[in-house]
Amino acid sequence: MTMRIGFIGLGRLGAQLVDRLLEIEFEALTLYDIDEKATARYRDTGATLARSVGEVASGALDLIGICVQDDAQVEEVVAALLAESLPAGTIIAVHATVHPATCRRLAADTAAVGVNLVDAAISNGGRTPGATPTRVVLFGGDGATFRRCRPYLEGLGDVVEHVGELGSGQVLKLLNNLLMILNMGTTDTVMRCGKQLGIAEDVMTRSLSTGSGSSQGIRTLLGSERAAHNDIVLGKDLRLALDVVAAGGCETGPMQLAGEAALLALAERAAGAGAPIAANS
Repeated sequence: MTMRIGFIGLGRLGAQLVDRLLEIEFEALTLYDIDEKATARYRDTGATLARSVGEVASGALDLIGICVQDDAQVEEVVAALLAESLPAGTIIAVHATVHPATCRRLAADTAAVGVNLVDAAISNGGRTPGATPTRVVLFGGDGATFRRCRPYLEGLGDVVEHVGELGSGQVLKLLNNLLMILNMGTTDTVMRCGKQLGIAEDVMTRSLSTGSGSSQGIRTLLGSERAAHNDIVLGKDLRLALDVVAAGGCETGPMQLAGEAALLALAERAAGAGAPIAANS
């Protein structure tokens, strides 16, 4: 496709997105990550490997995707891009899960130099055990920019949703993650009840992750291999989501209690307390 793409952040999710982009064969694809090993993985793919954010910015690209860890890192990357005098008309798409206010603030900075920043949050959707997850792209920005981005967005995801104005993609992603976290907290409560009632944990794990009560939250909680990572990432997402919900005048008390229960359960599993049985998903 006749789009020149830059992509910054080649961690777990970023790498998944770039793998999809490589299948599309855009006119140009320039990649960067602070971890040289993450970048080196793409040495023989035909992509251009940048040595800095500045090198990405100097490539006269149409669109630059950012998939780093948090608000502070997004702000750092955007500042580095703007320091290189991006051409007017360049689009910056924020894929990291961050506060919508961060996107709006950065968009004001980029608009001052003719650069359009949008949010395009990513959700690996619900799935049945053993199936490939559906990847959902949640776009926040104006309609004209959405149409320009659409070939790129459809390269990233199976479902592309124009949620609304700038920041709305992040709001919906945070609500999605909030629901998953609350499901995790409820799952932990139910699992503890099951143990008290004499049900073996492995039986509950198999049944709850495949039965009618299943959810992505259950499978995330019961999958042990990423408990420590999930504890950190979802803790950040919970704080952001509750802040957004509270700012909208919604009652957060019950959600905060369930969310804290989920994080406590993840922390226990990360520490090896009550060693979990990995869900078959």
